Amino acid sequence: MRALTKVILITAFIFIYLPSLTPAQSSGDLDTTFGIGGKVTTDIFGYLECAHSLVLQDDGKIIIAGYSQNFSSSYREITLVRYLSDGNIDISFGTNGIVITDVSNRGAEAKSIVIQSDDKVVVAGFSDSWSPSSNGDAFTVVRYDNNGTPDNTFGTNGVVRTEISDENDVAESVVIQPDGKLVVVGWTNYSDIVLVKYNSDGSLDNSFGSGGIVITDINSNTDQGKSVALQTDGKIIVTGYSILPFPYGFYRIFVARYNSNGDLDLSFGTNGIVITTIGDFIDDARGYDIYFQPDGKILVAGYYGDRGPNIDHFALLRYNSDGSLDNSFGVNGITVTAMDGYTYAESIDLDYNGDIFLGGTSDDNFALAKYDSDGNIDVSFGASGIVTTDFSGHLDFGHSLKILADNKIILAGESYTVYSDFALARYLNSDIISVGLIDFRCEVIGPLTFTLEQNYPNPFNPNTLIKYQIPELSFVTLKVYDVLGNEIAILINEEKPTGTYEVELNGIDLPSGVYFYQIQAGNFVETKKMVLMK
Repeated sequence: MRALTKVILITAFIFIYLPSLTPAQSSGDLDTTFGIGGKVTTDIFGYLECAHSLVLQDDGKIIIAGYSQNFSSSYREITLVRYLSDGNIDISFGTNGIVITDVSNRGAEAKSIVIQSDDKVVVAGFSDSWSPSSNGDAFTVVRYDNNGTPDNTFGTNGVVRTEISDENDVAESVVIQPDGKLVVVGWTNYSDIVLVKYNSDGSLDNSFGSGGIVITDINSNTDQGKSVALQTDGKIIVTGYSILPFPYGFYRIFVARYNSNGDLDLSFGTNGIVITTIGDFIDDARGYDIYFQPDGKILVAGYYGDRGPNIDHFALLRYNSDGSLDNSFGVNGITVTAMDGYTYAESIDLDYNGDIFLGGTSDDNFALAKYDSDGNIDVSFGASGIVTTDFSGHLDFGHSLKILADNKIILAGESYTVYSDFALARYLNSDIISVGLIDFRCEVIGPLTFTLEQNYPNPFNPNTLIKYQIPELSFVTLKVYDVLGNEIAILINEEKPTGTYEVELNGIDLPSGVYFYQIQAGNFVETKKMVLMK
């Protein structure tokens, strides 16, 4: 074989896991490089502001969505604020970093926010009805270009409203399918769970349910869908809570699974639904957020109220793929963490090690808890696994949590003095990723060798490139695995001649987490790690 000379200019991101923080830092401490002492508050009108949900951009920017209300106004408006990675407002977004959308001239809120693969921003929530015959709210979805301008290719001037009934219809959570369709969950008239599927232009997807809408009644009482997630097989999972019929009136967590056409998946639980009681019959339990693990198991975050001593808890549950509780997790599939005052977990996310974080509220403060993958609380985090943050000495409520690309944690919500402001806090995590950019030039003289390069970008969302090199005709397999060793994808499985190749992995239908890719070419085998961060 003729010797080859390669001169390569490489620009690479280097990601290094640091095993510990500096001696002056502890896992769970506020990150003082963010905002002021790790905290940011944003006052828009001097009256009422609340962040219900947050999403992370690939460039490290943060968008929060909720509502704001002017002191002189009688109604709320959908409001988005975008921040730079250091907590300063990004003035390139909307007007000085803020976007306010008046949907109905009668009031609207954003409850959930996601980013499409084309960087457009989608929020779901509710707005007061336009119809004189209706007394309630309507499901409302708004799509924006990445600069905060309403996307006029979606619905009417970027807005879609769907009235389910003549009463209150509230959308709580939205996810994006790999085909660009939107799945939104919420409730109608406080009594039934509602799923709505929209095409990418905002029209209802008539192949789903009845005209794009599915309504599920569990207990002929109060049923509310609070969070939705997609499985890798296209099935839809939903959590929330249901109140037992009169005269009981106690809350129960439910998880429901639907096929992609909107039918309940009868292979899950009982006729597609699982209802979970925590504690005694008189105790309350509510589901607020749901997370689909790469191994097919399902995590639910929420609230457990022990009505005997009247103590509130964070609740964390894990289910097997058939809906049964995973008895290898916590105690019979359930972990509860008692805290002071009124306590509930509204949000869940996993870091790159598979550790689980819950975010919410305890005793009128932001609250976080960290657990290992078996459901045991991590006592090295904060104070015995728990962190609480007071912004102003008054009321603070945490609503939405995400793990950042460097493994730090961010929690968004609202903080009150006399009135409320948008509020964010960023925390340190024990396993932080240091990110650097290195340019280097190398000259290789000699024959090509078997090589598997690190994917780029990494972390990625949702696409990444994997490059490899083979010096001779070889049968090549390139496969992707999750952290449990389950095969996720086969990228290459064919004979290849001598050369350098690259293949793209699209992770749009995969959940965030750590994955491994492995090449085998002849006797050459190599494995590397990559991180999908949505």
